[in-house]
Amino acid sequence: MKALSSGLEKIAYKTSADYANKVSQLKSEWDTEVDRLYGLNSDSGNVQTQILGTLNEFMAPEDVILGAAGSLPGYLHRLWRCELPNTYHLEYGYSCMGYEVAGALGAKLAWNEGEVYTIVGDSSFLMLHSEILTSLKEHTKINIVLLDNSGFQCIKNLQMAHGSVGFGNEFRYREKESGRLTGEITPVDFKKYAEALGVKAYFAENAVEFKDALQAAKQEKISTLIELKVMPGTMSDGYHSWWGVGVPEVSNCEETLTAHAEMEVEVRKARDY
Repeated sequence: MKALSSGLEKIAYKTSADYANKVSQLKSEWDTEVDRLYGLNSDSGNVQTQILGTLNEFMAPEDVILGAAGSLPGYLHRLWRCELPNTYHLEYGYSCMGYEVAGALGAKLAWNEGEVYTIVGDSSFLMLHSEILTSLKEHTKINIVLLDNSGFQCIKNLQMAHGSVGFGNEFRYREKESGRLTGEITPVDFKKYAEALGVKAYFAENAVEFKDALQAAKQEKISTLIELKVMPGTMSDGYHSWWGVGVPEVSNCEETLTAHAEMEVEVRKARDY
């Protein structure tokens, strides 16, 4: 990239006016779409994109956002607005669940310009959050925004998009009559959980309370956690992208056969590099 940049500078290369105008128009259209997603709300509960927008608008330019797994890498990639270099930290390689808290601690050790916020789902948090204690022992403040949608909702979406009715990805009690995980949601009080570990914790009922909690957390000297309940399925759409996973060619389920046929169409669109 450096060699290409240097070579283009030497010949004073510029894109055409038509191309520049096209990019500008597409950027304007996307900004409008991000504004729409950030402004979504529902009487039924918190919309995930609105909560993300609230956080994005609150954070200072020098603050760092960090994420890793589930739907978050996808919609942070699409929607997050950065103003300064080195303030956007996403683990794209393997979507490592549990990276978020440990990664935030590492980011804060390397970054003194502003606050570090990690945004994490309840499933990833439950997998690995022990570095909260390390952050307290090392007097290194991190801020955890925990979105609780009662399970692995990103993977449930993936299952259902590929012809499955969904299986085992929500935190539900097993019903004695059916023997299946179709009972009520298993409740977890993440605020109390975090307080037991020693951090300053908050629970936000909605976006307005989330703003207040963010403001309070910013004044704290120790690590913080803010818990919010969010509605499953309220992340951003794929926008012409698709998840290249194997879909069975043979099945007794008509939806699975349809999903397999659709996947074959998408695979043929892929370009070789």
